[in-house]
Amino acid sequence: MMRANPGIPLHGDHNECPGCGLLFNSTHAFDKHRVGPHGARRCLTPEEMMAKGMVQRGIWWISERNRSWQPST
Repeated sequence: MMRANPGIPLHGDHNECPGCGLLFNSTHAFDKHRVGPHGARRCLTPEEMMAKGMVQRGIWWISERNRSWQPST
């Protein structure tokens, strides 16, 4: 299967979803964006992920906002 983002190396616990092509900083964040029973799972939309408290930091989706992290302006 071809990756959606082949130029971005995946190191450590980073994940790329083969369904939607989004990038996640951990397996926990990846798993949090998948819903539904096995065999009928789907990816959450960015709006649904944000409603669950997930945020995008750069190119990576993370499971929740780190209170000490502030986005650069």
